[in-house]
Amino acid sequence: MSHARLILPVALAVTGNLPDLHELEPGSSTWTDLSGAVSGTAPGPRNGMVMEAVGDRVYVFGGIGDRRMFNDLFAFEPANRTWSALTSFASGGLPSARGFAGGAALEGRLYVFGGSMDGVSYFGEHERGRGGGREGE
Repeated sequence: MSHARLILPVALAVTGNLPDLHELEPGSSTWTDLSGAVSGTAPGPRNGMVMEAVGDRVYVFGGIGDRRMFNDLFAFEPANRTWSALTSFASGGLPSARGFAGGAALEGRLYVFGGSMDGVSYFGEHERGRGGGREGE
């Protein structure tokens, strides 16, 4: 997978190995390129990332880009079109760097499962993070 897609109540957001973000308003079948209309710290170009919605935010974790694996976490708030790099956590830490992992959102939590790093599979590993909180909480 070289892109991620996510269906929200009002829009479909798409991001990929280009540093762009697009939004579809299904009711009017209108695509909007949000790339120049967002603020904050956005993830760099990547593919194979996990992208899921938890509450009113879209989370992007990990992926592959610039010939390396990432284990960073970003949140996008569609309501105000703002990206945030999430760097502080109450406990634990980020899962190891990986690309092409599985991801799911359920009951206010983001789940990351498996993936690969330099051709090494992590099929038995799972990580669980609490979603919906603001950075630093």
